[in-house]
Amino acid sequence: MTIRRLILAASMMLALATAPVASAAPATGGSSATILGALRIEKTSDLNFGQLAVPGQPGVVRIRADNSRVCSNGLVCMGSASAAAFTLHGRPNERVEISLDKSTVNLTNAAGNRISASLSQSHSHIRLNGGEAVFQIFGTLQVRANQAPGAYRGSFSVLVQYD
Repeated sequence: MTIRRLILAASMMLALATAPVASAAPATGGSSATILGALRIEKTSDLNFGQLAVPGQPGVVRIRADNSRVCSNGLVCMGSASAAAFTLHGRPNERVEISLDKSTVNLTNAAGNRISASLSQSHSHIRLNGGEAVFQIFGTLQVRANQAPGAYRGSFSVLVQYD
């Protein structure tokens, strides 16, 4: 072999060894975002246990999501009663998570006497069919045998967010 042929063969081998791989190909990825409008909540009624006559023994008043009321242990329930109702407004067909900031609410009268109620909700998740949905907060009021008379009031917070 001549020197020229050796140099030519060596150069060809070097060129092949440093050639780029032919199987690499570029690809393109996409990205997207959907900005949801503000979620709005509107209270349409308060949780109302009604008027109660206490017969000297403890009792329980239950308000259900359908606004029905059950009184036990001799409590006399009078007047109207209702679950709290809320309407959500937001992007149609989106799911919304609903939660309470706490599961009990303390009600207090003008003299500072307290009574507590445990709270429940009709939905923990709900779909905004047509951009709107309604849910209820209801509960159970524990009345003591010697509960002081008066108008008792309390408040609770409902938290909502897109799911």
